[in-house]
Formats: sequence, structure tokens, C-alpha cells
Amino acid sequence: MTRHTFTVGLDIGKQNDYTAAIVLRNTPTADKTQHDAVHIERWRGVDYPETVRRIQRLIETIKNPTRLPTPPHVELVVDEGGPGGPVVDMFRDVGLRPIGVMIHGGHATVRDGMTYRVPKRELVAHVQVCLQSGRFKIAPSLKHADTL
Repeated sequence: MTRHTFTVGLDIGKQNDYTAAIVLRNTPTADKTQHDAVHIERWRGVDYPETVRRIQRLIETIKNPTRLPTPPHVELVVDEGGPGGPVVDMFRDVGLRPIGVMIHGGHATVRDGMTYRVPKRELVAHVQVCLQSGRFKIAPSLKHADTL
């Protein structure tokens, strides 16, 4: 039986911008991992404590042991730039261990504890390769799939 892991990606919007969340189901294959978008949502006008609660509920839903015999591993990845930094701290305060990603225009990826500083071109190139190779799929039936 294939064991899936899940990644919850979160981009925190400023007060009038959208906050967006995506859930990827990661399935190991013979040589690579397949990433399938299984949930997309976005909202605005919601304060940061409520955003933390929404993501907590989303992660609890994914881990719900009544759906699977063994709860899957769920990783939370948050854009730590802009308003994301304080929100990452809020996630840590409630016991979650988010991976922070700070996107920059430089040339090197640097890890500092649970935060990665990653060049934008590297992120874009990786997503592009995964899309072109079919390793990252977004079901067109998902709400907000067209926006993504």
C-alpha cells in the first residue's frame, strides 16, 4: 500500500490581499514523487489568528484517523516574506512546526533552522519542470484551479 504524505502550502496576504492555501498529496513512485493538488482555497479580510485556526482545522482534517488507518504525515510550508513572518511565529506558538520560505532575487538557497531563503528563479524552474513532466497536477475541477 502506497503511503501518501501531504504538504499544505500557504501564502499569507496582506490586509486587502488574498491568503491562499493549497494541499498537495505526495505519492512516491519508482523514481520520483508525484504531487497532486487535492484542495485549493483562498480568502481575504480574515485576521491572522483566524487564518492559523483555519489551517489547524485543515491539517486536522487531513490527519483524521477515521479516514486512514494511520494518519499521514502533513508538512506546513509558509511564505515567510511580508506578513508571513509573524504568522509563522503564531503557528509555532500553537505547536505546529511550519517550514518558512523566504523568496529572494539572489543565487543561493540558504537554510536557517526551519526557514529557507530560496531564489525565485529556482522555485519557478522547479514548479515548471514538475508541471511539464506531469509530476505536479492540478485537477481542473478544483475550485480556484483556473486562478492557480
